[in-house]
Amino acid sequence: MKDLKSIRQCMYCHSFCKFACPSYMATKDQKILQNQKNYLFYLASKGIIEPEPGMGRSFFLCNDCKRCEYYCWYDKKDVLSINRSAREFAILKNIAPKEIIKIHSNLVENGRIYSWRHQKKVQEKLEPYARKRSTGKNKIPDIYIYIGDYTRSFGIESFLSFIRILDYCGIEYVFDLDEISDGTLALDLGMRDTGIELMEKNYTNISRLRSSRIVVMDPESYYGLKVEYRNNGYEFDREIIHYTSMLEEISGQIKTKRISSNVKYFDPCKMSRYMKECEAPRNVLKSLFGLEKIDFFKTGEESWCCGGFIGLFDRDVSDRIAGNIIEDCIDDKCEIILTSCALGVYNLKSAAKKTNIHIYNLADFIEMNITG
Repeated sequence: MKDLKSIRQCMYCHSFCKFACPSYMATKDQKILQNQKNYLFYLASKGIIEPEPGMGRSFFLCNDCKRCEYYCWYDKKDVLSINRSAREFAILKNIAPKEIIKIHSNLVENGRIYSWRHQKKVQEKLEPYARKRSTGKNKIPDIYIYIGDYTRSFGIESFLSFIRILDYCGIEYVFDLDEISDGTLALDLGMRDTGIELMEKNYTNISRLRSSRIVVMDPESYYGLKVEYRNNGYEFDREIIHYTSMLEEISGQIKTKRISSNVKYFDPCKMSRYMKECEAPRNVLKSLFGLEKIDFFKTGEESWCCGGFIGLFDRDVSDRIAGNIIEDCIDDKCEIILTSCALGVYNLKSAAKKTNIHIYNLADFIEMNITG
């Protein structure tokens, strides 16, 4: 429990952040709010009350989207570290949701969030592309692509779209067919020891694959490789960028059809509130499709949440959270939602099943509209 000051600030606050919390707005469960959750954690960790599954579930129903922190009137609040401590406590006391325990087991056994059987199917799709594209005997590829937990699990087609765009532009790349989790999700879910172990292995794996730069597909992994790795003593010797920045760089080489549909772009939490990087996808959409009016009412650092990793264990709550984004689109007569996070696509598609709104990863949308 590193940040006792943040815990106390929340415990004695009057919940001015509650209407910024997507999980609370979806459930109206007071235990999800930072002040209530922190108070329960504090009491349980001191042995004043007994830990129980309802408490443990509330620790995981917060999605670390940081909207509460964005609107909080206290400076330098560290919601993330408090949440990680609470979830570590929940796992230790065996009050975490069973789906979370299964993810932990998978990470320990095979270094990935889903079973080896699931990942085997993913590898079969990747195998035809798992080669080093190099025109010279000792030439270093332009980029090493780190796929990430969510893209490997839910959005492998968007990764394939991205590398087909790179092929179209003549960009040389390499990726690891046997890539393991970067450990960031493990840290978020309160699995610190597992997360650190995965970081060490992953750092070694990435370091042995030569490239000029590292391009990351998942916002979660992008944040992890740039911030969490450095915080834990792992410093890469290459520039790390998100794939949307790569697309921005090469957009002048891509020819696409013009789009007349009403399109909105949704900012992933890890890109907006964590990394404060929102411009690259907008520049890409303007350059390739002439799209400019693509923002929701709340956008950038104020954007809503798609449900995040809650979708890994509670589809109902995740759908209700993402449903707010879908309702905004319906009100605005939006036909297409684009985002640059595989988990965001997964959650938004689930929430939009009964609508005519189409949801795409930015890489998929570009590849399907390339001409020439």
